[in-house]
Amino acid sequence: MAEQHVAGDTADDRRSEILAAAAALLAEGGYAALSIRSLAARAKISLGLVYYYFADKHAVFEALMRDHQRRMTAFLDECPRTGGVAALLRAAVPVATRQWLHVGRMVAVWRTERTDNSAELREQRVGVAVAQFDALRRALDQAAAAEGRTVRPDPEIVPFVWAGLMGLADLHAQGWVGEIDFDRLTELTVTSLVNQILDTP
Repeated sequence: MAEQHVAGDTADDRRSEILAAAAALLAEGGYAALSIRSLAARAKISLGLVYYYFADKHAVFEALMRDHQRRMTAFLDECPRTGGVAALLRAAVPVATRQWLHVGRMVAVWRTERTDNSAELREQRVGVAVAQFDALRRALDQAAAAEGRTVRPDPEIVPFVWAGLMGLADLHAQGWVGEIDFDRLTELTVTSLVNQILDTP
């Protein structure tokens, strides 16, 4: 019988252990590697304990995704604004890359395979995503103000910036294109985003 260890003392500890095991499995084998059985084995806990916290592997992935979204929101709320928009975006690249590598690249598979798509869950998903976008908008506005500029009011601005960060994160994380300077690619992306989203002085 496989050796099991006593999980953390609190519900948050146990949940964190399960999510850490999920992150490791996803990094090693993608969404196909994630299952309740593999989670229990990796975390060295019982199947029943995993099921106590999560209904299925899709719920585990969603919890991990929300954790990453909340981390991004916290980062955006705490990141210094004094360097302006370009500095803010440069600082966001590593955080966005981690989010993309750990969960973002597998969201399409999760959406296809998940079984629970109730109105309540959809509302929760939208709420977390909106909070992340609101944090990005605040950060952009405040960083622009720090350099005496303003961000264009168009509603497409935040999704445009997010798409740029995710595209850059995909290239960083996956290494799709060889023989390029990723620092230069980052600068080109950041410069292009800044030029498009700030009002003309």
